[in-house]
Amino acid sequence: MQWLFSLLAMLVCRVNSRILLNGIFNSNMVLQIDHENIPYPRIFGVGYTNETIEISGTNGFPGPFQVTPTRTGAAHWLQPMDAPWGNWSVNFTAPANRGPYTVTVKSLSNASDIYVMDNVMFGEVFFCNGQSNMELPVYSTDDKEAEYAAAVALGNRIRINFVGGNLSLDGPQISPNTGNWTVASGRNGTAVSDFSAVCWSHGRLLAEWLHTQSSGDGANTVVGLVEVSVGGTTIHHWVPTDVGTICNATGLLPSSGECVQYPPGWIYNGRMNPMLLDGHGFTARQVLYYQGEADSGENDKYTAAAYECELRGLITSYRRAFNQPLLPIVIIQLPGVTGGVGIAHDNDTALGDKMTARGWSAIQLAQRAATTGFANVGLVQIPDFGCCGLHYGHKFPVAQRAANITREIVFKDPTVDNMVPQVVGATLSPSNTLSVDIHLNSTKGLMLKPTYMCESKVAIVSSASETSVNASCCTSTPAGFEGVGIVKMLINATHHPRHYWGGWVAATLKIVSDTLVTATAFIPADVNATEVQAVDVNLGGMGCVLANANGQPLGTVAPIVLTQRH
Repeated sequence: MQWLFSLLAMLVCRVNSRILLNGIFNSNMVLQIDHENIPYPRIFGVGYTNETIEISGTNGFPGPFQVTPTRTGAAHWLQPMDAPWGNWSVNFTAPANRGPYTVTVKSLSNASDIYVMDNVMFGEVFFCNGQSNMELPVYSTDDKEAEYAAAVALGNRIRINFVGGNLSLDGPQISPNTGNWTVASGRNGTAVSDFSAVCWSHGRLLAEWLHTQSSGDGANTVVGLVEVSVGGTTIHHWVPTDVGTICNATGLLPSSGECVQYPPGWIYNGRMNPMLLDGHGFTARQVLYYQGEADSGENDKYTAAAYECELRGLITSYRRAFNQPLLPIVIIQLPGVTGGVGIAHDNDTALGDKMTARGWSAIQLAQRAATTGFANVGLVQIPDFGCCGLHYGHKFPVAQRAANITREIVFKDPTVDNMVPQVVGATLSPSNTLSVDIHLNSTKGLMLKPTYMCESKVAIVSSASETSVNASCCTSTPAGFEGVGIVKMLINATHHPRHYWGGWVAATLKIVSDTLVTATAFIPADVNATEVQAVDVNLGGMGCVLANANGQPLGTVAPIVLTQRH
């Protein structure tokens, strides 16, 4: 019966219609430009199989095209919908003129069956998925006035669409989303007020950068942003059913709680599939994903291995659903936890032990592990953000870091420096002393960088000289940053595939050269050093993080497998 409810939803506002246009298509929309590895733009819907449907447009829009709905073929996503309904779609190459166009979809036998969409553009489309920190709107952030002004300045060059609609416990749906495309500059820029702050700032930074390009994607490129966000949700809800089933078969997922109450695909089936139709629907340039908070609580019985399994599954299944094997996907890692690197959740006492520092850092570890080994997948590391509650208000610098990674992996911009410090060696002695060598990927030395709640003052330090530290809530710093207690080390020590130890310990820092530092710490005695397989490290002080000279915090991009032992 699920198809019946889907069809009824589509017919609510179009009684006696014999053709239906998918709900992602309406005025002010942005259609994705076709590039290498990106399918042609597509318009699609459903209709009676004895109808002829015409798609046409003004000002040199491709076409006109005529198509008849069918119930056969590879794109038959309507089963088991009863006859006479069938599916239809039209693919075409994006014209050199990006718009605007007026596009009409109509029945040739019934004059009342007609859709007219104005101000349609071709451009770059970015999907933004995730839970509450992706959902947090612009009006709730510290930067809202600046973002409203930026929206006005961009004029007609950026459009937004929040996708609502049903959530589904009954498998993939075909009903359209409830979102409408909106020009971001509307209402003096406050049209973006209720839109995702991370998604908006990420998109507008890219739109501004594209406007500076004199060739390639060009100065007139329009950006479209599609937000699909639901607060308080686990990754289990964002993956297709088959991914959740595979990960569950490994025994990683809990047998009770949200995973049973809301099975895999709850959000994907209701909000993503209606637009994507398992590779036969809408196309996009990239997906930005920010989620993981709800998976970090020990009360949910999630393990890092479960999250890693489903995040890897999300990457592969979204590429299948968009019909883009190399679809760029950028994952925003959970922000800092405690120990002075930013307090993301410990300030919120109402959460109790649902989100523990141990569970939080385990999800960070899983996010790093899951994003390794994929082409065109980026990880936004933000251990220096997250001050002042779970839903922190300073979203712009997070979006800025994400936009830089997008410029690198999507647009191949050679001017962006996203080189993060990397661990090049780690040793662990039987006495539980961990020594980590960190390459800065910079020849300018170290930066002691205040977290967002501190004054934005920094100190650049090299092995030869030091600029005095002047940051209001950083600890005092001996010459060269060397010594004990200058930084703390967050260590996730994986000593079994499903178990870990995570915690902050004092570290001794040694500057070896302008490009290499060594941090040494003692792991508590309750961890058997002989069983440790891998470690994951972040370094910070009281209100500070340690970063290389371009501001990237010292954190690994993947777990460090211990190959050397004293």
